[in-house]
Amino acid sequence: MEAISGKKGLRASWRTIAQGVGVALLWALSMLWSVETAWAQEKPPELMQAQSINGAYLADFTTGSFEGTQRTAQGELVLAGPRTTFGVYYSPILGSAPFTEAVLSWNAATPQRTNVEVQAQVRVDGKWSAWFSWGKWNSWSAVGSENKAIKDELAVMDIDTLKVAKGKMADALRYRVYLSSVQAQGTPQLTLLAVAVNAGPTRLKEFVARKDVVLEVPAYAQRRSDPSIAGQICSPMSMAMALNYHGVGVLPEEMAWRAKDHSQDRFPFGNWSFNCAAAADFGLKAYVAHENSLAELRETLQQKGPVIASVMYKNSEAVPDELPVLHGAPVEATDGHLVVVRGLVQQGGKDWVIVNDPAGDSDSVQRQYEAGEFEKAWTHYVYVIAKEKKAVLRQPRRIPVKLLQVSAQAILLQGQGGERIPLELQNIGSIVKRKNQETIGFLQPETLGALLLNLEKDCEWLLVTKQQQTFCLTF
Repeated sequence: MEAISGKKGLRASWRTIAQGVGVALLWALSMLWSVETAWAQEKPPELMQAQSINGAYLADFTTGSFEGTQRTAQGELVLAGPRTTFGVYYSPILGSAPFTEAVLSWNAATPQRTNVEVQAQVRVDGKWSAWFSWGKWNSWSAVGSENKAIKDELAVMDIDTLKVAKGKMADALRYRVYLSSVQAQGTPQLTLLAVAVNAGPTRLKEFVARKDVVLEVPAYAQRRSDPSIAGQICSPMSMAMALNYHGVGVLPEEMAWRAKDHSQDRFPFGNWSFNCAAAADFGLKAYVAHENSLAELRETLQQKGPVIASVMYKNSEAVPDELPVLHGAPVEATDGHLVVVRGLVQQGGKDWVIVNDPAGDSDSVQRQYEAGEFEKAWTHYVYVIAKEKKAVLRQPRRIPVKLLQVSAQAILLQGQGGERIPLELQNIGSIVKRKNQETIGFLQPETLGALLLNLEKDCEWLLVTKQQQTFCLTF
């Protein structure tokens, strides 16, 4: 072939490159169109009809589109191949009765340096919104959701809830899951993804009293927890109660720092999706659902165990807030609170909901609310926590260490193998003092120096970090 030289050759070379780029661009557009067409033509499962009595569509990853990901024989979503470090799964379109908001939650095993990110978009008036993210999640570092409100003309992301624009309704949703790993030999394992939508009382059942259901659930009070976070941890504290019911001995403070959304200031421990992901790390299933009635709630109690319900209320008509009245509630008013529903009973000709309300005093966490009032205060969102028959529960890992040195900014720990572990004080979340398996006090990180001078060797000291670790001091 004759070589091309000079200005004419240069122009010819650029023309060849431009033609190649054009072909590549057309190919990319055709591929994008083919994916969108495939999504549009795929028969969408009706989300509301596919929901179980537990109020959420649970993905099984048998349909959809896989790019660098695959479904295992056990039904898990993982990276495809040992050398794959990034992949994405696209769900089919999930059709639904018109809804105003959606919450996605997930369970995943995330070894060191692996991450999971869930995104979704909604269809409104025949148009698809932008993709909205629930943030990158893992169980080995300080994680966070989007740290600012993200929105377009069709929807807005509010921490853990994708809300349709005011005055509009969505009729479909689709999601995608990104899996990533810094190391070529590791992969996150997504074991569950749940989609819960608020489509109103489309399957409302009247509450009919049946045989009483009352579950014995351990009672924890926020006022007895770490004072530095006590007023903010109704969600992880409720989750700790439910986990202990199922046999996982996690402390409220351990649960709180595992579930914390480090991107949020107002509700740092209240991210519903993060709470469920953190709870599932102990070997149970945990997900957000939207239930329509107390009858459905009763069925969940009977089949799964205690349910954590989202409520908003004022405890008296005299309180000026425009909130439902819930007589007997421990706080004057709240526009966002979580309680453990552990029973439904009939007494004195009335129906009652039996709860563990973490806002109560240590001797009054266990309460009962009139069923009609509770249903009005209930947002109909719940956490469902289920223990599978073959599930292997994992207890919180508490790493034995010795406290060697304390400075103004850091401490030095020593592991059982003699390794030195430096830990900055700002990365310590809670210091829990325990005796005979009971929590008896808390320390602030800056007081650790005094601990070295006055060791109480008959006590157990737990250092719960913001990176989801717990160190147990030994002497």
